[in-house]
Amino acid sequence: MKILIGNDHGGYKLKKILIDYLKEKGFEVEDVGSHSTEIVRYPYYAAKVANAVSDNQSLRGILQ
Repeated sequence: MKILIGNDHGGYKLKKILIDYLKEKGFEVEDVGSHSTEIVRYPYYAAKVANAVSDNQSLRGILQ
């Protein structure tokens, strides 16, 4: 199963830990951003995950 994960600047560090954990469990993970602790607009990343999941029922998404 493929999991998309998106975050804002506040969730960046936790996302890195979560990605490692999910990969250890055998999941395919696609990180859609953000890719740093710089302040970003969360809705941009939330929309990327939500739109992808709604278009493809085989995907799952995590937002933080």
